[in-house]
Amino acid sequence: MGKTIQTKKTTTEKIPGSGLGSANSTNADSNKPVTLKRLTTIWLQQIIIIVVVSIIVSWIKSKADYSVLVGGMIYLIPNMYFALYAFRYRGAHAARFVLLSFYRGEMGKFLLSGVGFAIAFTLVKPLDVLLLFSIYIALTCIQWIQLAMIK
Repeated sequence: MGKTIQTKKTTTEKIPGSGLGSANSTNADSNKPVTLKRLTTIWLQQIIIIVVVSIIVSWIKSKADYSVLVGGMIYLIPNMYFALYAFRYRGAHAARFVLLSFYRGEMGKFLLSGVGFAIAFTLVKPLDVLLLFSIYIALTCIQWIQLAMIK
């Protein structure tokens, strides 16, 4: 005597405008998650931007390239830490760990940024503060644009 088990098949429908949907939907390519490969591409683009801006600034203003490099590293290193720490877990079964890793990653990012600015203001001489903050803010805006284009 064999048992028959009936299962209820569940489907997920795409909610318009939400970016959520099933993995086999027709628009699956635009819903790919942010992966380490995509993050590495973004980081490489940002490093190239930092180097190019630093070269241009060094031609215009002598010894100002340090400020661009330091501002770029103050931005990039904490963001890399956050991304690597926050995206360690995936899936609904690890929701608690995902939330905790986001909190810890953001706290580490905040502390690394503060330490970076403290080191820059105390150890880097000469320092062009306007360039330091300009590259930091520019990279923040560029990252927003890059992440918006992933969707």
